[in-house]
Amino acid sequence: MNSIITKEEFDIVYNKYKAGKFIHFFYDYFNDIINKNKKYLTKYLLIILTVTFFLGFFSTMFNFSKIIIGIPTFIFAVLLVLIIIPNIIARKLNDLRIKRIYKELGITYDDYVYYTNMYYPKTL
Repeated sequence: MNSIITKEEFDIVYNKYKAGKFIHFFYDYFNDIINKNKKYLTKYLLIILTVTFFLGFFSTMFNFSKIIIGIPTFIFAVLLVLIIIPNIIARKLNDLRIKRIYKELGITYDDYVYYTNMYYPKTL
């Protein structure tokens, strides 16, 4: 850390590159630390993914018809793609946002993390 950045200076740049609703949605529902009020969506998606995976697995194992195998496999694949691809996009957009902030401030990523933890505890 070469120079100290005040909260006001940090606020100007931080507020210039605020996280959008898309980023907030995926960080709220699919982050490591999930708010207890928003945990239901993740819980139900995990149950649906697990059930469809095992239905496809056991229907293949017991040699059911291809239609019976295909339905849960298709549902599993679609849900997985609808969760994973937007999650990757949201993380990349947030990384770009963070990179813009610390480049405009002229600091390193470690300095950005330090200032963020100091000025905005528990935010994106």
